[in-house]
Amino acid sequence: MVGGTAARAGEEADDEVIRRLLAAAAVLLMVPLSAEPLKVINREEATIRRMATRFAETWNAHDMDAMAALFADDADFVSVGGVHLKRRQQIRDEHATLHQMQFKGSTLTVEGVTVRFLKPDVALAHIDWRIEGDRDPDGTSRAPRTGVMSWVVVRKANEWRIASSHNTNVRETPLAQ
Repeated sequence: MVGGTAARAGEEADDEVIRRLLAAAAVLLMVPLSAEPLKVINREEATIRRMATRFAETWNAHDMDAMAALFADDADFVSVGGVHLKRRQQIRDEHATLHQMQFKGSTLTVEGVTVRFLKPDVALAHIDWRIEGDRDPDGTSRAPRTGVMSWVVVRKANEWRIASSHNTNVRETPLAQ
């Protein structure tokens, strides 16, 4: 029996070695052979995040030409009021008009950005924002408010542009379930 116990102990040790080798192999299979694809995605995500920052910078400078340059020529923009703007020029013109009065003294702050790649050249971005100093159409001051912009961002010729933007105010309380 003593020899049988020693044999079983040796088999258990062999089994343990095999389990550890399989575990190590599984871990290695999860690690990419190159970190380059991860670096590319991180670089692309950083570019999209910078676009959100740039959007706020151009808004705060009331430079609608620079803001419009972030959009694709054939972009769509749905405002918080449900107005559907089509094409870069209309997006620029409508915002330029609004920045002459309603948004003249406004400050837009980006509070958060999330990016999810749908394809290597298409991403969905959600931009959490806060605005202060804007006015109603009659000139009445508005209370500061928050919202979310959903962007579909596309890369063409190594340049990222907003293809679609849908902007909405965040409700103070969620709708009843």
